[in-house]
Order: sequence, then C-alpha cells, then structure tokens
Amino acid sequence: MKTQIIDSRKLVKQIERVLAQRPASGKDAPLEQVIDLLYRQRSYSSIGIYAVSGQRILGLAYRGPTLPCLETALGKGPVGAVVQSGRTTVSQLQLQFEGAGSRLQAEIVVPIKLAGRVLGAIDAESDRLTSFGYRDQVLLKQVAALLARYLTSNGKSLMQKLRFRSLAADRDAAGNQEKKAAPASERSASASVRKATAGEVLHA
Repeated sequence: MKTQIIDSRKLVKQIERVLAQRPASGKDAPLEQVIDLLYRQRSYSSIGIYAVSGQRILGLAYRGPTLPCLETALGKGPVGAVVQSGRTTVSQLQLQFEGAGSRLQAEIVVPIKLAGRVLGAIDAESDRLTSFGYRDQVLLKQVAALLARYLTSNGKSLMQKLRFRSLAADRDAAGNQEKKAAPASERSASASVRKATAGEVLHA
C-alpha cells in the first residue's frame, strides 16, 4: 500500500504524539515508530537514532537496507564527530560497490541535545544529493528536540539500561586488559593451579 505523504508540520505533530507513549517492557516501540515514520515519509535510504552512553554511542533504532552500526566511539565517524562537536553536518559519501563502481550519497547527522548536553544523534542518508536542504534540516532538528525530551522523560529507563550496559562492557574490557597485562610468571602460576585442580577432580 502506498504511503500517504503528509507535510512536515503534521509529521512533527504525529511524532510528538508517538513520543508521548511510554515504552513497553523490554522494547522501545516509540523510537521504532519515529524511525519508521521518517523513513517512509521522507524516503531516506537509511535513518538511525543513536544515544551516548559513557564513551560509546549506541544504536537505538534503525531503518535501511544494510545492517545498522550498533556501536561506535566518541569522535569516530560522522555520528561520533557530531556528538563530540554538537553541530549538525551535511555531507556527501562516496559509496564503493564491488564490480559496480561507486556512487555519491547525501548524509546528514543532527545532534540530539537538551540544555547544551548532547544525548545522541539522528543519522540519515539519501540517494538524492539534494535531500538535506533547509526543509529537512529544520524537520530533523525539530525531531531531535522531541527525542531529547523523550530520552529524559518517558524514555529515561532506556538511557539507564544503556548506562548499565556500557558500565558492564567497560568492566569486561578492563578485566581483559588486566589479564593481558599480568606478568608471565603469574599467568604460569595460574595455569598450574588450574591444572592441579583439574587433576584433583579427575582423581577424586
């Protein structure tokens, strides 16, 4: 069924109503609905919502033909750079295709900010190089403002889950680094203990 296209003001109002919902347990349906609306209404080739969690930027919702980027670092790539600077960027990407040359694609990244604090970003791409003119920039900035309010109100539990997940990942990474940094004598002693324990179990 063909999507009925609505103007930007009505689209923002519809997104505002969607974000008035509370997320269902274990899911974040409002963000999925927002992404779906923008993807269908603006005919972007891909669009995603990302949130800052510690030193990571994590994917919250995505629509597009390729696998989404689930995690990136602050300052890395277009999304990481915008989160770090807090400024919207519009650029052109040179996409390479094996055996089929390349093509240009437009990209816009809009920070999700509240009171000067960057909470995340919206990242959209389009096959049409003129897609991200004034109208789309205004639309996505309005949506980003709505998302900022959502992530600090109805969607606050989602941000808390992301923080816990990020802390757990940091602890795991620190543990792995400690294991790698341990002196060879300590690793050898630890291995001996494991072998002895295994032998005791086998001969018990």
